Formats: sequence, structure tokens, C-alpha cells
Amino acid sequence: MSTRAEVPRQGGGIMERLASLQKHGDEDWKKRIQKQKESPELLISRSVSESEKKRDMSPVQMRRHQGSAAPAARPVSLMDRLSKLNQAQNQWQKKVEDKDNKKFTVEGKMEREKFVKSVISGEKTSTPDPAPRTPDPESTPSGAGRPKGTDRVKRTPKMVSFQGSNTPVRTRPVSLFVHSDSVNSEASAGGVRRSNSLRRLESSPTQSPTSSSTPTSQQQRFPDVMEEELDCDLERQSTYKPALNTRKTVQPPRRTRGSRNPVKRLMARQDLVTREDDLRHTEDKDKIKSDRSNAHSHLAAEALAGLASTEDFTTVQLRKEKLVINQSMQPYRSKMLIQVKGRRFCQCRLVEPVVSSINSGDSYVLLTPTELFNWQGKFSNVIERARSAEVALTILQKKELGCKTVARVQTIDEEKLISCSRENKRFWSALCPQEADPQPRPAGPPHEDEDYEQSIVEASCVYEVNMSTDELVPIADSWGLPPKYSLLDPQKVLVFDFGSEVYAYSGKNANFEERKIGARLAQEKWSAGWDYTGCNLNPVFGIRKDMKAASRPDWTVVGRINSNMETILFREKFTDWPDKSRVIGKAANGKEKEEFDVNSPPAWAWADLTGWSGDSIRSLERLQPDLQLEGSHLGRGREFYDTEERRQYIVETLGVKCWHVEENTSKPLPDTFSGQFHHQDTYVIRWKYKVALTGRNLKGGASKYSAVGRDRCAYFFWQGEDSKMSLQGASALQTVELDSEKGPQLRVPEGSEHAAFLSLFNGNMIVYRGRRGDTNFKECRLFLLCGQEKTETYLKELECSWRNLRSHGVFILIKRGKMLLWIGGNAASHQIEMGEEAGRRLSTRIPKEMGLGETATLTTVKAGGETSEFLAAVGGTREEINQIFGCDVRLSKTPRLFHMSSVLGSFQVDEVLPDQVNLDVVNHLVFKQEELYSAEQPGLFMFDCVDTIWLWQGWIEPDSDVPSEGTGSGTNTGSGLVRWHAERRAAMSSMLDYRKEVAREEGRKGVALKLVWAGHEPQQFVNMFPQWKLNEDVQFYNREWVESRSVEMVYDDLSRTEYSWAELQERPLPPGLDPARIEQYLSNKTFQEKFGMSKDDFKSCPRWKQIEMKKETGLF
Repeated sequence: MSTRAEVPRQGGGIMERLASLQKHGDEDWKKRIQKQKESPELLISRSVSESEKKRDMSPVQMRRHQGSAAPAARPVSLMDRLSKLNQAQNQWQKKVEDKDNKKFTVEGKMEREKFVKSVISGEKTSTPDPAPRTPDPESTPSGAGRPKGTDRVKRTPKMVSFQGSNTPVRTRPVSLFVHSDSVNSEASAGGVRRSNSLRRLESSPTQSPTSSSTPTSQQQRFPDVMEEELDCDLERQSTYKPALNTRKTVQPPRRTRGSRNPVKRLMARQDLVTREDDLRHTEDKDKIKSDRSNAHSHLAAEALAGLASTEDFTTVQLRKEKLVINQSMQPYRSKMLIQVKGRRFCQCRLVEPVVSSINSGDSYVLLTPTELFNWQGKFSNVIERARSAEVALTILQKKELGCKTVARVQTIDEEKLISCSRENKRFWSALCPQEADPQPRPAGPPHEDEDYEQSIVEASCVYEVNMSTDELVPIADSWGLPPKYSLLDPQKVLVFDFGSEVYAYSGKNANFEERKIGARLAQEKWSAGWDYTGCNLNPVFGIRKDMKAASRPDWTVVGRINSNMETILFREKFTDWPDKSRVIGKAANGKEKEEFDVNSPPAWAWADLTGWSGDSIRSLERLQPDLQLEGSHLGRGREFYDTEERRQYIVETLGVKCWHVEENTSKPLPDTFSGQFHHQDTYVIRWKYKVALTGRNLKGGASKYSAVGRDRCAYFFWQGEDSKMSLQGASALQTVELDSEKGPQLRVPEGSEHAAFLSLFNGNMIVYRGRRGDTNFKECRLFLLCGQEKTETYLKELECSWRNLRSHGVFILIKRGKMLLWIGGNAASHQIEMGEEAGRRLSTRIPKEMGLGETATLTTVKAGGETSEFLAAVGGTREEINQIFGCDVRLSKTPRLFHMSSVLGSFQVDEVLPDQVNLDVVNHLVFKQEELYSAEQPGLFMFDCVDTIWLWQGWIEPDSDVPSEGTGSGTNTGSGLVRWHAERRAAMSSMLDYRKEVAREEGRKGVALKLVWAGHEPQQFVNMFPQWKLNEDVQFYNREWVESRSVEMVYDDLSRTEYSWAELQERPLPPGLDPARIEQYLSNKTFQEKFGMSKDDFKSCPRWKQIEMKKETGLF
């Protein structure tokens, strides 16, 4: 029967058809794609640049036209399309150029330096070899030449205990290993180091030459045994018990009969050591005892020993020991060179003070007994530069490391040797005075700092002193790691070995004997040298050099460090050393705060606050304004005579230039600008001047010799009263940018202009309302005349209202074509003259900023004779104007303003003296309202207005959480109100005594004393200020404090010393009463009834008992 070929049948189930479709869609499409053959033209080799390689990595395929006759490619699967889209999203990264951030690093700086040198020398720069460079083991840490991708292996010194000279002799443990002859000889010569057993894979003298020449055979015999596992330290207890295959027979030594003579038996013992010094000391004692019967028998044994000495001390040359234990273990040397190197945890290490230790990649600090240098390499990073500067500054400020007479830090930047060539010469002469032209070594590779940090930290060793065994025991948790501050236990003594620095740290509560042992062991550890064979570098030299030595160089440091007396070089080794200078816990003067004894009451209270005497307030010094710039006295901007030095300063103005400041820029104003400011703008003014200095001859007259100085420059940035904060900041920034001469820069707020600033504009300065460039001008504009001299005259625009008129001032009202000069009834004569001159000058040429024409007719109007035109302009009547001036009187002296406060704990009085005042004439309207309201509240000001002395009292701003007694929203008996009433009482006491003093010394009789509250100032008080704005919030705060009682009555209430029991039970307590001493306000009789003892007995009780008794009686 013939078998027919099985014909595949189409159809089947739905699942089969779906599987077939998925297979054909995912796999069969690959068979239909034809592989593109490379054309022979593309096989031609040519040099391709890096940019062309990046561009050719993603070739662009042109889309085929739809009308083409070529068959369209079949669509691929959805997953393949998605993968192509994901690949296309990242193709843009190949077309972007490489980042240029490396140009601004130390590595880029070094490459740019190499390129510049190659261009100057004419040599071509060779492309760097992509293969890793093999580092020099003598000059580079072992990790410096490591490839970047490989893991770094931590290599630390071997953790073994250091035995001191007084360590007890240990018995040698019984070893089951058979030692070779070489090991026995080494042990007999220098002590047991390692035991080499038969299992060590090394050649021994008993091995045959064949076995020694084929080490591979031994490795095959012991494939799993490592050499480190075979090392055995016999000084440590070992739990290794090897299995013995054969039993070894050991014959005991033959016993010999000893002598019965005790002397011979003692001489035969080998464990006793007899020192020649002890024998000699015994002979000296015997000799001294034999000489007791001679003439010097009354002397001490030490004196007899000195007399018996026959040495000739004239031939002995005394020399200084290198180190004396416990006396000269200072943690510093006379010359020290500190290297600052690293990036993350910058290392400050002591290096050898020679030229070869300096390189251009790091920063250094050089210390000598008289000089301190900070040398910064050309290629040192920012962290190294900042750290070295901070270390040098700390040494200078705290006088550490023996720098007691150093006056300043001399900084040398290798990049700027021209500007610091003198300091650079001093640095090299202090470091190496013998060399003629010393030069620093070139910098290492850029990644050297990170490897250096890790390698040098891994070489750090920390020990703990063990008194019982007289040895240094390693601390495993801190071995090969940067030490932490928590390691410094106050009860322990630790020894730190940093290679070139060995410190014996003693805690503040450590045992004294343990401290001495720690210092001795640190000295012995320093003298024993080092063994860094297992480390990446030697921390003594900072490179892989002399990894093992028997002694340390003389420039290294071994010292004692006590708690709270650590040096900056020791503190820099710790990663978390606390900065105690920033910890809050010290007083303002730097002294420690006194401890508060809870068992004794406080020694001072607000009830003890006392005021000043009237003579002290009246005799406060008052000086004329004096602007001091660059060490010269400029006075009011024209001249100044120094009475102490008998010198005359003559100031000559060379030029004034102004800029109008906007938020983003500043526009220069024309040279014809004459000081037309606006109180919503800010300006920058440059003043060029020259100072001539003359003296006095012997007769007191002016000297004919004068010294004319250089041209100077100063910058003022004037800020309007209503200028925005952004404009004020822009004015300060523009001042810095415009100050190309690097001269002084002064801020001038509106209303606080100095007399020297006003004199720059020669009486033409005007301050307008609004901002510069406004065109909405009003029909009438009112200006107040300010200034106390003709050259300092300026006009300040106010709101054109009759409420702004002052009887002590002079005003100018300007309308289009007309100008009215209004003179107050109590105005000073010199201000009237300045007003008339300013009116005549403005009438001939009105500034265009005023917007009221070019000329006007001047008319003088006196108080009481106002015309209808003037009254219509100010919007008031003659009766209203006369009403506000009804209480004003003419002043015969300049008013004085005193600020009173107790912020610093004691009551203080300071006089407020404006910078425009002229003590030779009577000054009116020189104080501003802002001086009262901008002070810290609640504030106190005493205002002496000749016939009336005012005491202005501020306000207590309410708090929603803590109600205030001053607002009526609750009762507040806190310390704030107690202090406020104590200050009021002291101020009133000073005010009463001041009135007595001025009546006695100045003859002012009948001076009135008045109290005034902020927000409720009377019109008589307001008229003493050029402008006043009512603050409704402050008026609301003080609505319940306003009273009509006199100063004497209020002072008597605040000064009461005795209250009844019922008054002390009221809440709130009476004003002026100190709650901390509430029991002291009772009478002696009432106190005896309530407490059952007298006040003296109560004071002698402990504080806790006083509080309990006050609680029981209801006074707490």
C-alpha cells in the first residue's frame, strides 16, 4: 500500500489560526528582506573626523515617493515599530556636542596651561594616550594609576599592639610547629616575628634545589591554602590546633643536682638581672654613709654626692635634648609646613619644610615664630584655597601652634605673583633661605586628590592606653578611618598616629598616672619609626616612599593634647568636630554666663531701674556735623577745623555727576542737573573733590604752608521716601557698578541728608512728590524751606493744605505765573533771608520739573495777613490757621530730643542730633516724625522745646495669642509690662531732675512738663515737626492709656513702695509693681500677720521655701 504525502490542511480552529498569524508576522518578515550589498566605492578607506563619525552613526533614509513603481515594503509588527521609536528618541544625543564643563575644572585648567605653553614654545601638543599611565611608585599613591572603573582595595597598617618599655615579659607559648634554622636565628637576634611551619609554601635551606625551583608544584599540592592564612603571630593567643598524624616522642631534659650553698644557688639563677647602675648607686650610698662622721655630716645625701663628684664641668658643653617627656612635648615645631590637599574631606597634614614638598596643585600654610604664610598653588581647587585661608586665619586669631607674635597672614597666589611678589620672596626665604631661585614642583594628575584622601586616611592609627600591660591597644572601629569627635572619651587617654604627627590625647577626667604613661608611650611610638608596608602610601611623606623605617625625622611632631586645648592641626583630622564659636551659650562680651542659683532670689529686678541725673543729660556732648571720608574731616562739605590737631581742612568740589536709577539700568542726567529729586525715585550722585590741609603757626594764625591732596571721589545713592524696595536695591547695585574709582559709598535716605550732601547743589535742591517724568501737574504746589545755611537750602514739597503750615517755618506756594512766600510768625531770621533768596532765584527761572511755566511774580505773605488767593490755594480760613498756631511761642534755643531705653539692662539716654543741625543758630523743624515711630516700641523720647518738656511714650502692639493690658483685650502681667512701667518711672525721674538742672544753670523758670502718647499727640507737639501723619492703628492701641494727669502724679503712682493687702489681690496688678517682689510691697505689720515672720527672716529662707509660702498666702 503506497503511502501518500501528507498534504497540509488549511483551516483549523481559531486558536491555531491566531498562532499561525502571529508567527508569520513576527518571524517570516525577516526572510523577505533582502540584504543590502556594499558598493565597492564605499570600501575606500579614508580619514574620518570625530564629528563626521557622530553624524554618520544615524544615516538619514529618504522616504520613497508614493507614485513610484517599486513595491511598498510590508509593515512590520507593532513591537518592532515601538522599539524603533524608542531608539529614535535617543538619536539626538549623538548629534549634540560634548559638554564643556571640564574646561572650568582643575583638569581643564591644566590642559589649557599645557596648550598655552606649547603655543609659546612652538611645539605640537601630542594627543593623550588612551592607555592608562603606569604611576611612579616613588611619587604617586598606589591608587593614582588605577583604572577608573576598577574597585579600590582598602589597605591599612597591620593592627598590632605596641608594647612599651615597661611591658612585663611574657612566656613564650608552646608551639607545635617545627621552625627552620633561619627563623630560629632571626628570633634569637631580634625577637619572634613569624613562625614558618612546614605548611608554608616557601623554600627553606633543607629543601632540594629541584623543589625550590618549581613553585608551581607546591601550589598544586596546596591549591586552597593562602599565604596569609599560614602567618601566625606568636604574641597573640591562637586557637589553632593542628592534627598530628604521628606521635612525637619528646625526651625530658636531664635533671642535675643543684648546690646546697644558697649563695652559689643564687648566682646560678639566670632569671635575675643585676644592673651596673644599681651596684654603683649602692657603692655611693655606702661611701656617703662612711662620710657621715666628717665635717659635712649635716648635709643631705644629695649634697654629699655632689661634693664627692670629681667631674670637670668646664669641659662639658650643654646641648638641648630633642624631646623631654612631659615638658617639651609641644604639638608644634618652630617651623612647620602644613599641606592642604583634597576635595571632599580636605586633609591638613604636616610635611617636610623643604622646597620639594611644594607643588602647584595644592595649598600650604607655613608657620615660623614671627611670620605666617598662606601659599595657594596655581592648580589648587576652591576647597583647598578656602580651607588653607581658614586654617591660617584661625592660627592668627587664636595664636595657636606657637604663633604668638604674628601680626597678619601673608597670602601668596601663584597665579598672581605680580601683585604679591614681596610676600612670595618672604615665603621662599623663610622656607629655604639657602636656595637662590626655588620653584615649586608641577601639579599631579587631576584625580590624585581623591586617591590621596582615601589612602592617607586609611593609614591613620588610633590606640588606647592600657595601664596594666603598659601597651597601646588598637581601636578596631577607628582603624584606617577618619576619627570622630565621639571617640574622645573624657575618661580615657588615646594615642593618634597620623604618620608625621603623633598625639597623646588626655581626657579632662583621665587619671594622672595614665596621662604620664600615655605621653611616654606616644614618645616611644614616635621613636620606634613606622611600618606602612601594607598601605597605599606613606603618610609621613604623602607618597609611596620608605614604607618601613626605624625612626622618624626631626621635623615630625609628637605632642600632648589636652581636652579643650586642641590645636587646629589636630582638629582638622576629625570629620565632625563641633564649631563651639557658633553655639549659643555665651554672653555678648564673650564671657561665660554665670550659673543661676535656684536657691537664692535674683540680685536685680526691674524695680531697681533708676534714671539719669539732670546734669548728665544736659552735659551730653553736641558737635557740628562732620563727614569723614578716607581718613579726612570734611565737615559740612566746605571746610573743617580740627581743634585737637590744630589743622584746617579745605574741601574743593571738582564736579558733580548724577544718574537716575530704574529697576534694570541707570540713565545719566545732564550736567545742568541742579538737584531736582522725586520722592518715589532713587538717584546715584558722584562727587569729585580735593582736600587741602593747612595748619597754624606759633602765634595761632593760619599757616602759609598747605598740602594739596589727590583728586578723590565719593558716591551717594539717594533713596526717596516712597521709593519701592526694588528701586532701593537697584540704586545700591548701580552704585557699585558705577564706582570705577573704588571710592566710598554712602546711603542717603530722604530727610536724613548730610549737610555736606546738601552743599553739593549750592541751595538749588528741590524734592518733588511723585516720580520723574510725571506730566499730571497740579495747579498749586506747596514747598517747605529746609536747611540751616544758604548753600544747604533745599525745598521739600508737601501736600497743599493749611494743616501742613508751621508757624516756625517758611513756605513757598507756586502757581502758574505767581509765587507766594509765606513767613510764619515764629520763623527764624536766617530762614527768612534764605526763603527770600530762594524765592527770587526761582521766580526768574522755574525748573521744568515743576511744570508751572518758566517765570513767576514773587509776593511775600506774612502769617495773619493771608490773601484770599493764598487761602483758596491751601483750602482753609484765617481762623483755622490761627487756631493751630495759638499755642506756639518763639524759640530762643534749638530744641533737643533724647531717646531713653533700657535694652542693654541699664537705663540709657542718647541725644538725637540731625546731620543738618547748625549749633550757631536756632534750628527749627529739624526733627522728623519717623525718628519717633521707627524706634523700637514701646519707646520713650524726651523733647525739650525750651518752654515745655514733653515725654513721648510709644505703644504696645497687641498680640492675638497673648492679650495686652494696653489694648484692653485682656490682662497681661508679663515681664514686658513690668519693664515698660519701670522705664517710664526712670524716664520721669530723669525728666524731673532735668527741669531742675536747666532752671539752675540756664535760668529757665516755670518750664512745663507734659506727657504725650503715640497717636494722641496735641497740636502744640505736632507743630514742632515739619510734617505729621496720623497713624490710626497706633491711635487705637493707646486709646485707654491717654490721661490728663500731670507728670508728678503719674510718677508718684509708679514709685509707690507700699500697697495694702487688698490692692495686691487685684488683677491686673497696679502699674509699676514688680511681681517678682510682690511680698516686699506689704507693710511690716501686714507681712508679719500673713507670713508669721519678719521680712529679714523671709529673705534668709531658701528660694523654694519662699515660693511655697507665697503660694500659701496667695501672692504667687
